[in-house]
Amino acid sequence: MPSIIDDTYQGVPLPGFVRPTIRESLAKGFTSEAEFFEVDGLPYVVWSDWNYAENWSVDPIAESHPFHPTLNGRKISETQFRQMLWTRHGIEA
Repeated sequence: MPSIIDDTYQGVPLPGFVRPTIRESLAKGFTSEAEFFEVDGLPYVVWSDWNYAENWSVDPIAESHPFHPTLNGRKISETQFRQMLWTRHGIEA
């Protein structure tokens, strides 16, 4: 059965909210609960306990359903994830 994924959620943010850039998010680092995935060459971070995932292939980072990378991707290390960001965005992470 094919997966239906919609990464186009365009919810209305609170007034004054500015999405952090990839550089700003990388500077904060990751919690120990973060898991890194590669799906069709795209970098994802999943927090299973929060039922939350992010697609880091776009800037600003897009929210994604956590089942997508978990079911359709392969788990990678944080180092591999950061290397993917370097390749994709030219960001030394």
